[in-house]
Amino acid sequence: NEKSALFAEIVKNRTQVFLAIDSDAKQMSYKIAKKLLKYGNDAFFVDLTPHKDPGSMTKTGFEDRFKIAKQFTEKDLLLYRMA
Repeated sequence: NEKSALFAEIVKNRTQVFLAIDSDAKQMSYKIAKKLLKYGNDAFFVDLTPHKDPGSMTKTGFEDRFKIAKQFTEKDLLLYRMA
């Protein structure tokens, strides 16, 4: 929520945000990334495939995915809207 204190702090501090959201909530990741990009923050997508959520992964498996997280761009958002 853009009105939350947490969101305000993230924006103010230009905090990088890594989104590791359940595979069935991918649309939510794009909505969050869009808001973050709007305010000049970097957002990254941690691909969990083939796992459903981070809790079903080993710590090492998640860390490996985290290291290669893909940065969201305006192009990614445009392609998502076109799909």
